[in-house]
Amino acid sequence: MNTTQSKLSFLKNFPLRQPTPGAGALGNRSAGTLVRETMPKAAARTKRSVLQLLGGVPRLRWSQALVGVVLLPISSLSIDPDLPFSSGSTGADGPLAFREIPLGRTAPGMAYDAARQEVVMFGGFNGGNGLDDTWVWRGGNWIRLQPATSPPDRWSHKMVWDQARGEIVLFGGTRNTGRLADTWTWNGTTWTQKSPATSPSARDGHAMAYDGARQRVVVFGGNGGGEETWLWNGVTWTQANPANHPPGSASSALAYDPTRQECVFFGNFGQTWTWNGAN
Repeated sequence: MNTTQSKLSFLKNFPLRQPTPGAGALGNRSAGTLVRETMPKAAARTKRSVLQLLGGVPRLRWSQALVGVVLLPISSLSIDPDLPFSSGSTGADGPLAFREIPLGRTAPGMAYDAARQEVVMFGGFNGGNGLDDTWVWRGGNWIRLQPATSPPDRWSHKMVWDQARGEIVLFGGTRNTGRLADTWTWNGTTWTQKSPATSPSARDGHAMAYDGARQRVVVFGGNGGGEETWLWNGVTWTQANPANHPPGSASSALAYDPTRQECVFFGNFGQTWTWNGAN
C-alpha cells in the first residue's frame, strides 16, 4: 500500500466530533450522534485536520477530502439520504454552507403561516428531552430561526394560524416538569407570551382549530382538559358552555370546514361532531 492509499484508508476511521445535546441539526442515530456544527468555525477546524492528514495527497481538493471524511464513517449509520456531505464550495471562497435538518422528534407543533407563506414548527420530544427550537419550511429546506424570545421546551402542544390577527397561536403541551397552560403567538420574527385574563387548564394532546366564520381559535379536551370547550379572540380565552359536546378525549382531531362554516371533530371514541359557534 502506497502513502496515498494509506492516508485514504485512515480516513475511513477518521473520528467524528461528538456534539453536546442540541448543538446541531442532523439528528440522533443508533450508532452515534452526528450533528452539523456552526460554520465557519467547525469548517475551518475540520479543514485544518484534513489538510494536515492529507499533506502528501496534493491531487485531492478540499471538497473531495470532505467527502472522504464524512461519507465513509457514516456509511453504516442509516443517515438520511439527503445528508449534506458537500456544499460545492472549495472552502477558499467563503464558509461552507450546509443544509440544516431538524432533529427527529415526536409530537411537535406545526402550522402554516399564510402571511409569510411558510410552515412553522416548534418543539417536540426527542430522546427523553423536550425541544424548544423554531424551524420554518420555505419550500426547499428547513431553516432554524433564533428568535429573541421562545416558549419553554414542550411536546403534544397545538399550533394554528389565526387569520383575523395574522399570527400563529400556540397553546399548552407538556414537558418533563408537567403540563402547560400558557399561550404564545408567532409573528414571523419572534414569540410573544400572552397574559389572558382567563385561560384553559393545563393540558396536552388537545384538539385545536381556527374557526374562520367566527374568527376564534377553538380548543377542546385533551389530557387534563376534560370536556371543556375554549375560545381565543386574540386577547383572552372564554369558556363556552354548549348544551351538547363530545366526550372528553385526548389526541383527537379538529379542523375547520369553510364550505359549511363549522369545525369538524373526530374523537378516539369513533364519534364525529361539528361546532357551529354555539354547539
